[in-house]
Amino acid sequence: MGKWARSNKVIPYLEILVLGSGLALSLTGAAQDGPHPDPQIAQAQVSSIPVPAPGNADTVDLPIRTPAMSADRNLDSVERGSRAGLHPGIAAVSIPTPQPAPNFQLRSTLRQEFEYLMVEHGFRLMQDPDLRRQLMHDPFFHNYFASFHGYDLKRWGDGDDFLVNDIAHPMQGAVAGWIFIQNSPNSRNRVIGKDPQYWKSRLKALGWATAYEVQWKIGPLSESSIGNAGGWSYIPGCGILPKCINNSNFPPPTNNTGLSDWIITPVVGTGWIMIEDTVDKYLVGRVGENHRRYAYILRTGLEPTRTFAGLFAGELPWNSRWVERRAMEKQRASIHTIAVEDSWRANRRSTGFHFVNVNLPGVENGCVACRQNYQGFGVPYSARLFEHVYFDSEVNFFPTGAHRGGPSVEGLFGMKLGEQAKRWGVFAKVRPGFIYYQKAWSGGQNPKFTGLSRFAMDVGGTFELYPTSRSAVRFDIGTTLVRYLLDYPNPKISPIGSIISTDYYATQGNMQFDAGYRIRF
Repeated sequence: MGKWARSNKVIPYLEILVLGSGLALSLTGAAQDGPHPDPQIAQAQVSSIPVPAPGNADTVDLPIRTPAMSADRNLDSVERGSRAGLHPGIAAVSIPTPQPAPNFQLRSTLRQEFEYLMVEHGFRLMQDPDLRRQLMHDPFFHNYFASFHGYDLKRWGDGDDFLVNDIAHPMQGAVAGWIFIQNSPNSRNRVIGKDPQYWKSRLKALGWATAYEVQWKIGPLSESSIGNAGGWSYIPGCGILPKCINNSNFPPPTNNTGLSDWIITPVVGTGWIMIEDTVDKYLVGRVGENHRRYAYILRTGLEPTRTFAGLFAGELPWNSRWVERRAMEKQRASIHTIAVEDSWRANRRSTGFHFVNVNLPGVENGCVACRQNYQGFGVPYSARLFEHVYFDSEVNFFPTGAHRGGPSVEGLFGMKLGEQAKRWGVFAKVRPGFIYYQKAWSGGQNPKFTGLSRFAMDVGGTFELYPTSRSAVRFDIGTTLVRYLLDYPNPKISPIGSIISTDYYATQGNMQFDAGYRIRF
């Protein structure tokens, strides 16, 4: 960190020291002069010194000699605490007590890691059309489990080139480690050197980055589930084209799995963190002592993973030592923060009932895929996880389903995000789930009427009214995406090797509307 960072930590204590010294000198001068000859003015001098409110747990009241006490040399008998202001000759001043060091912020860490994970997958989806096609048309869970079983850890390389394997993956591990560090008060202020706590903190970051990499490789939101790494083979640098097969100009086939990323990402990523710590201590910190703007530029360019991780904590790259500044701001606004937290934590859960209408294709009177509106009822449940993030779910029952009168059940479990005011709330929602048909047209190469389940995802908006603090009226409108099995196989199965399903699905949007009443508790 260097002197630049340490100076920011010392400044608040210097301010208290200077302020306290000035106050003491002014009061001492007043005491030496004695009380004013005019009794009313003397009394005004005493009452003009501020007295804190009694019972404030965040302050300590210290008795200070006032003009009326100039003849009293015995302060041991003076009452302390909140009753000091009641003494006829004593005024009290308040200084902030040292705040205990906060614990590791697990919820903030998980939230920031999830946001980072979504950014990574978003980049993959943006630049890979085959990945988008797989998500839209392939069976997600079947292919995920098949890819998991096809993962090969008996070899080192997974087919990635030098830029991806030896640069991008270590940076990925470094960002995951920095997110852990910036949410750990015992880790974020450590300076590289002989301090054993520094090395312990970076070892913890290594463990966290390792857990992140395991999820990235084989977890529920991983390369195996989104992209099916391990489920199909290709030729590095060529793909699955027929010209790639048995071509000596290209390396042998791979299913994009291997041991290298499991080791390189966390281990080399932690080394990357220590390199940035060294740069920050010996270069950026020293430049920042006299040229802070240049230090901001250097930190952004020479410490990219630290800078990128800070974005998920809401900090811009050019902010100086935001960790220390943010900690001080939290201390100064502790009472306000508690009040805000209490406001959104009240009545965090809700449940009730609602009416639901969905427009689905069905088989009616010989017409296949003719759309009709189907009505039903449901039971919702929501829970507020963060100030603007909610778990949101509902289970709906349609007595008359979309196929020959058989009932249907729909379950949606996801998130809603938005703003909740005192009397209203506006949200966006994304809720994956399922829809079960007791009797439905199966589709596929051997179609028939049977009971089946299909993946569904509800995407849309929500408007809520709050007549009282314990009740809510909610309106939902959106599109429920449902997958339907087509009558021909997947045309994109790799000819080089594949263990994933040949089923091929179409995804259709279906308008859905909910309206209902909820109890908040």
